[in-house]
Amino acid sequence: MRRGSCGLCNSGPGVGCGALAKSAKRPHIAEHIAIASIALENLWMLSMAEVKRARARFPVPTERIPAILVVEDEILLRLAISDYLRECGFKVYEAGAAAEAIEILESSRAAIDLVFSDVRIPGGMDGFGLAQWIRNRRPGVPIILASGDAKKSEAAKELCENEPFFAKPYDITRLVAHMRTLIQTRKAKDGSL
Repeated sequence: MRRGSCGLCNSGPGVGCGALAKSAKRPHIAEHIAIASIALENLWMLSMAEVKRARARFPVPTERIPAILVVEDEILLRLAISDYLRECGFKVYEAGAAAEAIEILESSRAAIDLVFSDVRIPGGMDGFGLAQWIRNRRPGVPIILASGDAKKSEAAKELCENEPFFAKPYDITRLVAHMRTLIQTRKAKDGSL
């Protein structure tokens, strides 16, 4: 850079664009001011667009976000399902066993709108037992069971003919669509959410 030239464009005499008050009359300084002004305006418009997009992702504060309890003992599968459901706009609670699920269902901190459970989970109660517990103690809460075991899948279809069941591997988009339908049906039926 030449001594005495503009620090931004490296042209013309002067003290650089830092002395804007004294130098605004110089053509190259005025050009930099105009460019900076346009850049700031574009940055502001971009940031406003980001704010609008961020607001669009979140529900209206007066609306409650539907909550789903995912009961799956395979941690990686549970995390993947839970992350996907969060991306779909749900609040997600996670449990690795029926006892954890019951603790969440009984707590006052969680208003669960739907339970999605694997049939085969560790502990004294499997997914069928959890479904029965929910039907007896939380009759309005829909439950969806899933299993990768062919024998369990057949048993689930017989035992849970009124409950939705998904065989693994399941189509996650179809599963989410079914979850939304069940939650909306419940909302319409009893005015919850």
